[in-house]
Amino acid sequence: MDQYLLLRKFEGVSVHYEPCQVKYRLADKTWFLPDFAEILADGEINYYDVKAAWKNKDGSYSPHCEDDAKVKIKVAAEQHRRWGHWIMAWEDGRAGCGAWKTKEFNE
Repeated sequence: MDQYLLLRKFEGVSVHYEPCQVKYRLADKTWFLPDFAEILADGEINYYDVKAAWKNKDGSYSPHCEDDAKVKIKVAAEQHRRWGHWIMAWEDGRAGCGAWKTKEFNE
């Protein structure tokens, strides 16, 4: 993920990224801590939740995550929409590809 974000910075899409250090409260005793925060060139912020890639039967890849992780990022996107874009990311998985797939939850 670090290389993906560094490339976006090099391309001028973003101006800064770092591991996220802010926990977002979703409910009593329920928190969400994104893996990375990225400041885009236009001032918007992307929050990334990085997941392992899971190979599907058809050869494609999807994020491997538990149901609670899916719920947490959806709730974070709903409750904290004004703070930025909430994105789940996973490596494409093809050998040597280095590409990342993303799914935004603010849509």
